[in-house]
Amino acid sequence: KQWYQRRVAITAGKETIVVYHIDSANSFNSSSAKAITTQLSVLLGKKLKCLNLCCSQQHNGYDCGVYVIYFCKQIVKHYQLKGVFGAKTVQNSLPTAYRSDLLLEIKALR
Repeated sequence: KQWYQRRVAITAGKETIVVYHIDSANSFNSSSAKAITTQLSVLLGKKLKCLNLCCSQQHNGYDCGVYVIYFCKQIVKHYQLKGVFGAKTVQNSLPTAYRSDLLLEIKALR
């Protein structure tokens, strides 16, 4: 199983809703992302566009969850600062050292 992330951007007044697909495993899940986008489009009765975003790639088969959490934090941080989601938010992010940071955050919750 591979974790990946999707961010749905709904802009008031726009006819097309963009679904951003962020996958740290080289678009391993792009076909399922398109299928889910199609199903969501039918459910909402709106036109949706699936857009694969470039992001840092993991080099093993077990860091996908770490990458998803890291990208979520980057997106929220960018949104808080800028008030919008930027497609480049995850493109230049390097979550390699984030595993250690995440462990410290988990231990702090105890």
